Amino acid sequence: MSTCRNGVIQLKNGDLLATLRGDIKRDHKMHFAVSKDQGKTWSKVYSAGYQDHCPHVARLSNSAIVLTYRAFTDDLTAESGYTGLRISYDEGKTWQEQYLIDKFCDAYASTVELADKSLLITYYEEGNQSDVHVIRTNAPKQTNKTWNYANPVPLKRLTF
Repeated sequence: MSTCRNGVIQLKNGDLLATLRGDIKRDHKMHFAVSKDQGKTWSKVYSAGYQDHCPHVARLSNSAIVLTYRAFTDDLTAESGYTGLRISYDEGKTWQEQYLIDKFCDAYASTVELADKSLLITYYEEGNQSDVHVIRTNAPKQTNKTWNYANPVPLKRLTF
């Protein structure tokens, strides 16, 4: 399993939650691991169950955790996908279904919560016409709805 481009966040109980990038060429899904001793040792990794790359995690003022990533709609090829967001309201135990940041799938996203509680998400495109993108949106509300992984729900963009 690849261990590059990971994310880590401190949970409310002091544990650390690491997000571990999957490897599409080997059909490895994204994984998580937990440390109860400030990173000295880690739990056995466990699968997220989906193929996401380049995870970034951020804590919101409402205690939710936002995970931004690049997703692949075909687990065996890097040719199709999108830049996505998931949100957890239970310290990373479960994640709401995916939201669409952008239809471009070769992005590495980072998120910060602004003073007005909106999210600022930055990401870039790789390749010959590389470009940096910035969007502002609201955090998704807590829901039990589910939808198809290949068809994420678009985030509503706010003006600056």
